[in-house]
Amino acid sequence: MYLEIILISMAIILSLYVFLQAKNKQKKARVQQEAVALLKSFGSVIEEAGRTLFETKRGIYKVLFYHIPLNAELTINSKIKWEIRLMGRSTLVDMSRFLSGPEAKLVIVFPITQPIKRYINENEMTFVKAEDRFHNMHVVRLFELRSMLEEHVL
Repeated sequence: MYLEIILISMAIILSLYVFLQAKNKQKKARVQQEAVALLKSFGSVIEEAGRTLFETKRGIYKVLFYHIPLNAELTINSKIKWEIRLMGRSTLVDMSRFLSGPEAKLVIVFPITQPIKRYINENEMTFVKAEDRFHNMHVVRLFELRSMLEEHVL
């Protein structure tokens, strides 16, 4: 009897988890499709071998879509070490695989709304604006992408 209740409870929890993961994956895919459509209206988008390239009159950019929770804070500690803070927890992210290579990068973070911060040196920090270019990349929140493209920053 107790074993059956435990098994049924586990099955319900597992199916709920799978459902929520699938829903999140669909939402991320929809956001990426909308962003790619927006990029296409301001230049050409090439999707090949699992990577996305965005070409404008000013150059070619390798595009990364990076999910950061809504109320999280993103701090760029260095070119390859990023820190995501959410509810008192801090997670370090190694971006070296994506940020390697000579081409310029466009990192689109979503659905984050908090200002993005970046360390200039050990004790100086600044807020990142969409038009700021550093370490051969632009980091932009999804809701800033249209205005950035309209201002011909890229």
